[in-house]
Parts: sequence; structure tokens; C-alpha cells
Amino acid sequence: MWGLPALFAFILLWCLVIAWWSSRAARVERQTEVTRACDFSDDVSWFWERERRIYAMRDEHFARAFADANAGRVWTVDDDRRSHRIFTTGVATVGVVGAAVWAFVVFVL
Repeated sequence: MWGLPALFAFILLWCLVIAWWSSRAARVERQTEVTRACDFSDDVSWFWERERRIYAMRDEHFARAFADANAGRVWTVDDDRRSHRIFTTGVATVGVVGAAVWAFVVFVL
């Protein structure tokens, strides 16, 4: 009578143990004062853009030096315009191709 509930309880516990065990490589240690000094986000770019992140720094001197050292890699308004243009072109292309396929299916077939 208790065999089926016991089996489900075992399966539930087994899934919890496996989830805990398999996620051990992705665990992050608590942040210290040093690691909080410079924090950054995951990649916020679209798939057609180069990798970019958002940085937050506590030390103004370090932030200025970091910005100066990476001045050539800063995301600019031109990069934003180029990304928007590529997105708009992609959406328009998909729309035109979709309309052409629809017209072919409706009027030719």
C-alpha cells in the first residue's frame, strides 16, 4: 500500500540530490569587499553584436583607469545605431520573405 508513495518520495529525493550535486560547479562564493569593488553583468548583447557587459565599480580612480584602458571597446551611439539597423533589416527581410511565401502558397499553389 505504501510502495507507490515511497517510490515517488524516493524519486523526489533523488532528483533533489542530483540537482544539488550537478550544480556544485556553478555555485558562487560569497562576495568579499574586493570582489564587490568591480562587478559586471552577463553578456547583454544580441547574437549579431560583439560581446558586451555592464560594469559597476566602487573606486572612481579605478573606474577611470579601466575606462581609459578600454576606450576602444566602449559601446557607443554608433554601435547602437548599427545594431538597430541590423535588427530592422532582419525584421524587414523576414517580413518580405514571409509575405512572398504566403503569396506563393495562396496564389500559385
